[in-house]
Parts: sequence; structure tokens; C-alpha cells
Amino acid sequence: MSDICYFPFTLTLGAKVRLSRVARRWRQIDLANEALVTQADVSALERGKYVCPLVEKRILESLGLVGDAITHYQKLVATLLRSPKRRREFEKRLTYLQKGDGSGSTGK
Repeated sequence: MSDICYFPFTLTLGAKVRLSRVARRWRQIDLANEALVTQADVSALERGKYVCPLVEKRILESLGLVGDAITHYQKLVATLLRSPKRRREFEKRLTYLQKGDGSGSTGK
């Protein structure tokens, strides 16, 4: 049997969150506690469901994935030329992730 493992070239943002969490041997509740969000928020993000931008940013910052998310949203914005409503939503999230407050505080 081969030891080679194949992964898709593109992972969803939720899959990246899950892989990063599992690599740290964290449960969803551990990540939620670290990010000051609920376990349901972590679960929703991992499943690709809607979470508010602040919650998403807290989770991504806890895992060091903000850069990956920015790249992810840049690609989505570039490909959604025919769907202006969805494109605007992703542009808003991209802007929110890029601006950063510099305080490092989550404020909860």
C-alpha cells in the first residue's frame, strides 16, 4: 500500500479552518474558547454556513488563517462578475479582514 496522500488543490475556507483546528488537536469548543465565540459558530464556519464577519475574523485570527481567507475572498470576488449581490458580500468580508484594528483584542 502506498504512503502517498492526495489532497485537492483548493480547499474551502471551512475545510482550512477544520484542518488547522485538528492539526492543533483542538476540539471545536477549544477553538471557540480561544476565539471567544460559540462552538456553534465554529461548526457553522467549518460547514460553510453564514457567520457574521466579526466571528469569522476571530476564528481566523485564532488559527492564523486571515491571509488564507483574504486570498480566498479575492478569488471569489474575481470570479463573481455576474452575481453583483454575492460579489458585494464577499467584497465587504474582504475589506473587513484586510483593515484590522491592530489592537489584537477581540473585545468580548
